[in-house]
Order: sequence, then structure tokens, then C-alpha cells
Amino acid sequence: MIGKGGPAHHPILGGVLSPVDRIIEVFCGLLMVLAVTLLVGHDVVAGREGVHALLRAALGGNLAWGIIDGVLYLMSQRYERGRQARLVAAVRDARDEGAIRNALDHVLNREMVAAMTAAEASSVFSTLFLLADRLVPVPPRLTRRDLVGALGCFCLCFGCALPAVLPFTLFDEPVVALRVSNAVSLASLFALGVVWATVIGARRLLTGFGLLLLGAALVGLQIAFGG
Repeated sequence: MIGKGGPAHHPILGGVLSPVDRIIEVFCGLLMVLAVTLLVGHDVVAGREGVHALLRAALGGNLAWGIIDGVLYLMSQRYERGRQARLVAAVRDARDEGAIRNALDHVLNREMVAAMTAAEASSVFSTLFLLADRLVPVPPRLTRRDLVGALGCFCLCFGCALPAVLPFTLFDEPVVALRVSNAVSLASLFALGVVWATVIGARRLLTGFGLLLLGAALVGLQIAFGG
């Protein structure tokens, strides 16, 4: 769930969750709700009771995965706290060229470090060493910012299920509601692909259809293996 860069920050979550984080959460949430509506969709012929069962499965599944994703986000952030401390220690303790390049490998792109001359690596490392010497050790505990990020993961994963279940409250005919729900999920995958294209600098329509087809294929694979 770690990604950097991309378009301007979202006013609420952008300073905590990167664009890639947010897109992945929504993508997973859409796959979950689409799989549930397809798997449990045959129950809607049973009338309102079947519809209620589908709604419980769809919302309950995304609720559970939202909580799981939030916990995984906190675990990832806790790992990053330790990783930052280890990086600072590696920079401070490096003495020979091998140790210097090993430290740089953990901070920069490995291919970039491999292309550096000894003088360039030494120059970059000298800057990092001075910076590491000034840094205050990163506290290992989770922060309020981490909790906000975990809450954001939950809200994105759970919230993206709401448009897909809304048709069951608007249409009296359950089968029609199911078709509209699936159409909403597929359209959401396409829209998410367009957003993803702006992040990675790809063609919008092509990426939108690509993510739609990828999502449909993954859901089909999930159903084929028993959900």
C-alpha cells in the first residue's frame, strides 16, 4: 500500500494516503462487491429476503475487508518506522565503499546507485551522512496520522460498495437492481482506470477499459476458485 507521487493531494486523505494507496483501496473494494453480487446474485429471485441476504453479504464483506486493510496499513506503517531507523543507522555506520553503496541501495534506486562512479557515490553519501547525523530518531510507535490513514483505507474500501448496493433500494424488481448494480461496479472500474491513467501518465480510455477488463478477469478467477 505504499506509493509516492501523482496528482495534487486530496484535501483530506492526500497528505496521508498517496494516490496509488487510494486507487488500490477502491479497486479492491470494487472487486469485492462485484464478486459478492455475482456469487449471491441468484438469491435475488427469492424476493426481498434474497435481496437482504445479498446486501448483508456485500456490505459485510467490504466492512470486513475495510477493517483488514486498515490493520494491514498500520502494520505497514510500523514497518516503515523501523525501516527508517535502520536506514539512518546504516548510513551512520558505513565506512568503506561497499558499505556506502549498500546504504545508498536502501535509500535510492538500486540501478541508479550501480551507475554511479566511486566519486559520485561518495559525494551523495556525504550529503546523506550529514543529514542522518542531524535527524532525530524516528519513534517506533504509531501516530495519529497513521490512524487517519487506516481510517481512510477502511472508508475507501467500504464506501465504494455503497453505489453498488444503492440500486437494491431504488428498484422494486430485484433482477433489474442486480443488473444495474453490476453495471455501476463495472462503470466504477472504468472510471478508476481513467484516474489511474492520470497517475501513471497513460492513455485514459485505454487504461480505463484495461482496468475494467482486469477487474472482471480477477473477479471471474475468484468465482472460478470458489469465491
